Amino acid sequence: MMPRTLPLAMLACAALLSACAAVPGPMLANAGVNMATNSGGSFISGSMENTFVLPLDPVQAAVRETAEDLRYQFIVHSTSRTSRTFYLRPERGESFRVRIIQHTPTVTTISVRVGLLGDQNLSRFLMAEIERRLPERPVETRPPAAPAPPPAVPPETTTQPQGAAQDPG
Repeated sequence: MMPRTLPLAMLACAALLSACAAVPGPMLANAGVNMATNSGGSFISGSMENTFVLPLDPVQAAVRETAEDLRYQFIVHSTSRTSRTFYLRPERGESFRVRIIQHTPTVTTISVRVGLLGDQNLSRFLMAEIERRLPERPVETRPPAAPAPPPAVPPETTTQPQGAAQDPG
């Protein structure tokens, strides 16, 4: 005779497995929202993050310009050679923490967090506003490469048989 808990366990497993099959739908919908908001970043652990092929200084300028345009108070929290942390404080509501991390001279990540727990909608909004103010193309940080040398010219070939005298004329 089969114990009573076995059919319940089988039913629970079937319910869990069928729920797993439904996961791609919401995942695809979320990907569509990312593209619709023009922000290709990821919302992870309460922070919106995106990486750009830009040096740190133009990214910082875009954050400051965003704060000014939105009339948020711009507060410098900490700075180092490769990272900056700012707080953008609106008149009402929670502050935005914006962290900029320079990974290489031309690759920089922006992280936006609202309040203690994070707010995805407000973080996406601020990230989109910052992205609108970033330079259109990467800022050149080193001189352009030297042009390539011209291709080698093959030596001239002669059609005279070997040993035949050439006409000096």
